[in-house]
Amino acid sequence: MKTMGSLGGIMKLIPGMAGKISDDQLREGETQLKRVEAMIKSMTKQERQNPELLSGSPSRRRRIATGAGYQEKDVSKLVGDFQKMRSLMQQMGSGQMGMPGMGGGFPGMGGFPGMGGGPQPGYRGYPGMGGGKKKKKGKKKKGFGQL
Repeated sequence: MKTMGSLGGIMKLIPGMAGKISDDQLREGETQLKRVEAMIKSMTKQERQNPELLSGSPSRRRRIATGAGYQEKDVSKLVGDFQKMRSLMQQMGSGQMGMPGMGGGFPGMGGFPGMGGGPQPGYRGYPGMGGGKKKKKGKKKKGFGQL
C-alpha cells in the first residue's frame, strides 16, 4: 500500500470517497497502518506466512509486542482482525455471502441490470477466454505477506 501513496491519496481514487473522510480519520488511519507495519516487521518470516502460530502462543505475541513497542493485546487484536478479514474474503470469493442488490453473491453478477445472471465466459472453469482453470480445494491460506 505504501507504494500506492498516502491513505488520503488512495481514498481519493475510490469513486464516491472524496470528501467523505475527515483529515482526523485519515491521520488515525495512517497511524494505525504504521502500528500494523511495526508489528508485522517484528514477526519472523514463519509467523508472517502462518499467522496461526501467533494464535496459540502468548510468548510469540509478547515478543512481537516488545519488538514493535506496543502491548500484547495490540498484537492479539491484529491477529484476530486479520483472521476475521481473511474469513470474510474467503466467503466473498466463494460466493457464500450475499450483498444487497447483487442477487446472492459476486459470481455471475446476477443483481446488476444488463450484466446477465449466468456464468461468465472465462470465469473459474467456465468455457471461454479465461483458460478454464478450476480452483483447487486445498488452497493454502496466505499470511501477512512481505514487508
